[in-house]
Amino acid sequence: MAGSTLYLPITLPEALFSVGDGHAVQGDGEVSGVALECPMERVDLTFHLRDDLPLTTPRVHSSKGWMTLGFHENLHEASYIAVDAMLDLMGEQYQLSRAQAIALASLVVDVRVTQIANGVLGTHAVLPHGAIRVRASPTRGNQGEGKPHPYILATRGYKRNRRIVEKIADEKEKEG
Repeated sequence: MAGSTLYLPITLPEALFSVGDGHAVQGDGEVSGVALECPMERVDLTFHLRDDLPLTTPRVHSSKGWMTLGFHENLHEASYIAVDAMLDLMGEQYQLSRAQAIALASLVVDVRVTQIANGVLGTHAVLPHGAIRVRASPTRGNQGEGKPHPYILATRGYKRNRRIVEKIADEKEKEG
């Protein structure tokens, strides 16, 4: 997708990068190994080395949201890798503990199959932009009016889920 940023872990010193196998159309899962192949006459790539971003698996930032990818010979393990990386990302982006990220991920993160066409199976965890937001806290105790609350709300429109997250946030606020 044009304008997307792909973050790749570098696992070898002096690693090289190669591009190929352009797909004009491919469904999630690349079910039979067939996609509509296309030439890649022009591809603009820009590389920046990020020492501040320790990654164990690829992640993507696109106009639709964040994705983390997991690959393994076992689809369950691939899913675990993708979700684990998404929990790391949510912790970084929203200063969440692991337990908080897990609880919220169940509400707002989708896990999809990336590929099942060959021996390496893949999944991707998707966190859409706008699916979560920082909550402004009312004045309570020593907190000031409108001070950002460290917990977030699910904003997918599921009223029940939003009430649950608000209750958890209120309980945590009382504890801290």
